[in-house]
Amino acid sequence: MRLWLYTGNNIPTNWTKRCVIKLPAAQITKPLYLHPSFSPDGTKLIWGDDHGVEQASVATPGICSSYKPHLLIAGGSQPFFSAGADQPGAVSPRQPG
Repeated sequence: MRLWLYTGNNIPTNWTKRCVIKLPAAQITKPLYLHPSFSPDGTKLIWGDDHGVEQASVATPGICSSYKPHLLIAGGSQPFFSAGADQPGAVSPRQPG
């Protein structure tokens, strides 16, 4: 299994292939549950496999050898990053609970 990383402006018209991350196929028995997701700043990539949620830094997209995935959440599945800028509002003192 592979994840291809591209950069560019006006995607998809000006794509530049940066790297291919090879994932161990034996560790991914349900490929539809990979759900790769980039962090809001674009420097981290997470995905789910049989071990849980894996994370790799993609801060340097042209250097494939810099991608060292590590297990972030054992047993986790279907990961995603939130928008990043969203913050919970202040608790209302009138709200029950």
